[in-house]
Amino acid sequence: MLRDWSSFSNTSSSVTWLNFDLEHKDQVKTRLKVTNGALNYVTQDTDGFVVDLSPPELEYLWDGLGSSDIMYQVQVLAVTILFTNVTHIGVYPCISFFVLQNVTDRIQVSFAFKDDESGIKQYQIQIYELYHGTRMKVYPSKG
Repeated sequence: MLRDWSSFSNTSSSVTWLNFDLEHKDQVKTRLKVTNGALNYVTQDTDGFVVDLSPPELEYLWDGLGSSDIMYQVQVLAVTILFTNVTHIGVYPCISFFVLQNVTDRIQVSFAFKDDESGIKQYQIQIYELYHGTRMKVYPSKG
């Protein structure tokens, strides 16, 4: 038990508690006890949540769309990204990567991440060009 019973006004509809010391993968549930004027009561538990303090785990990040990383790309036309595990829910920070290729109009990349606690919610992509030691953002464009 993290907190003992606390009483609130009969007009309350939500409560916020502070100063917990929760750990990664802790399972937290709340129990509500409602008492009427005749002192009859009912208790109900929430389904709870799991504390997730870890970022997604990289399974692979490869230049190209094959089954391994490549050094060069040929015959290409636009940015192509192969997503794996997009049905998961969670949060993922930005990816940035560099590709050496002999064409100028497409970058292809494949990657997979996993997050066993809360899943993957979204991917964000940034593409940079390295030119004479200067990094310039190519995608998404300023606008």
